[in-house]
Amino acid sequence: MSDQEATRYPVLSRRRAIGAAGAGVMLGGALTPSAAASPTTSPTTSPPTGLTARQRAVVLRVARAGANVPVRFPSFGEPGTAEARATAARLDAALARLDAARLAPIAAAADALSEGGTAQRGRAKLLAALGRLADDPEHADGVRMLAALAIATVSRHFDPNGDYPASLWIGGLRHLGRRGRPAHPIPHLEARR
Repeated sequence: MSDQEATRYPVLSRRRAIGAAGAGVMLGGALTPSAAASPTTSPTTSPPTGLTARQRAVVLRVARAGANVPVRFPSFGEPGTAEARATAARLDAALARLDAARLAPIAAAADALSEGGTAQRGRAKLLAALGRLADDPEHADGVRMLAALAIATVSRHFDPNGDYPASLWIGGLRHLGRRGRPAHPIPHLEARR
């Protein structure tokens, strides 16, 4: 790109546009308005109880790990990095929008991930364990729901009850696990940003 082109298009380079398009494809364009996510809850409603501190920590670890794999999660205009947005306060906000029936499968999946210290290992090992757990029929739904909650924690634009983006992400992790490949950021997309 010449200097003249760089000054003419200072905000969105070709590489950034390709990276954003790739992230959009990975997420499947499955944005749902957060106001329509749960019409029965209000900002003053307390989040549903049911997740222990350990289970909440697992959800936050999954959210932080998924913030950069396979590509950096887009900001959608929210401040800070995706990893920095995986906080307890944002988890509480996502839990407030969550259907209560989803809590038990999420708790079971979080417990299964924390067994053997898997949730305390590195990002690649945590995501590999998440992909393996998704192959277990007993925990497949819970893993998908946990991933949806993690995605909604990182971005308010996603519904914690929406399974489509979580299914795409978990499907990718399962695919990598079946091929024996670790879940790492895609280097050629990260280098372009």
